[in-house]
Amino acid sequence: MKYAIYQLLFFTVLCFFFVKVLCDDSRVLITVEHSFVDSIWKERGKVSFRNRGAYMLTDQAKISKSVQFQQNKWSSEDIVNLNKNAENNGLYKIRVKSANEESPHVIASVRTCQLFNSNFNDKISIHLDHQNNVISLSYRTNSSLCEGVQSEVKELRTSVSIDFGSEGPEPNLSALRINEEIKKQREEGSSQGFFSRYWYIIVPVVIGFLVLNLFVAEPEKGPAK
Repeated sequence: MKYAIYQLLFFTVLCFFFVKVLCDDSRVLITVEHSFVDSIWKERGKVSFRNRGAYMLTDQAKISKSVQFQQNKWSSEDIVNLNKNAENNGLYKIRVKSANEESPHVIASVRTCQLFNSNFNDKISIHLDHQNNVISLSYRTNSSLCEGVQSEVKELRTSVSIDFGSEGPEPNLSALRINEEIKKQREEGSSQGFFSRYWYIIVPVVIGFLVLNLFVAEPEKGPAK
């Protein structure tokens, strides 16, 4: 009976775990801001994607399919300022940051005329670590041309990708260990005493003197007066 109760508790906890994992619909939100007037930043939209913990997502392709980007529309003031910025050959900047309030913003930019000449098609790539902290930001337009403004302001058509850094290979420390052993041997060799370094010279000389003393007879002492 007691064993059956333990089994029931175990399967209850296991079922609860799988239900929580499989039904978890939590999403990560990242706010994207843009600036094209005197470093005044305004919210451009919000990127959301399925949390890595949800559905036990570890496949990059599955995470990419869950990415959504809800963008704000240009205001009449934005259109005027954006045209002025393009005429002055200014920069169009975007920035994002991690959920941690203390983390700094990560900024990327293109020339505003490139945004016009790409017909307002752009691509944002946000690189995160495994804790959803922003590592880097990549931003580009479909056109790199910047010879005058060739179109009017249109709604942005943006492609967003979320990339997670992968763990690199473990460093090969064998060469480092070998170098440390060689260095250690050299240090020990340089710290040896005089006798340790020149024993092959000292020992034969001492033996020679001992042998020579054996063959030399001591002088006889005369009678005492």
